[in-house]
Amino acid sequence: MCHSIGILAKGKMVIQGAIDKLGREALAGGRFPIEGETEDPDEKLIKALQSIKGVVSVEARENVLFISTDADLRRQVSKAIVENNFPLIQMKVQEFSLDDVYMKYFREE
Repeated sequence: MCHSIGILAKGKMVIQGAIDKLGREALAGGRFPIEGETEDPDEKLIKALQSIKGVVSVEARENVLFISTDADLRRQVSKAIVENNFPLIQMKVQEFSLDDVYMKYFREE
């Protein structure tokens, strides 16, 4: 299993580095996309999440919060959800595969 990759296009190295970092840079604008599931998130919870340093945006769709951050802020996000009396059902950072990264650069060529 490799931890770092390089993608060549037309004989030139177009990108290299760790797969997770390349995925965030290529597909998420350098952000950490966090998804958190809770029950009926309200405006108070969204504002609490937006007040966390490093949170760029928060969007709620049904019971899922889509949170874009500058760093891996799962600890701070989960703490804010629980402290605002919402159950934290699940949380994850969107992961990108090697195929996702490759296709991003393949389509641009």
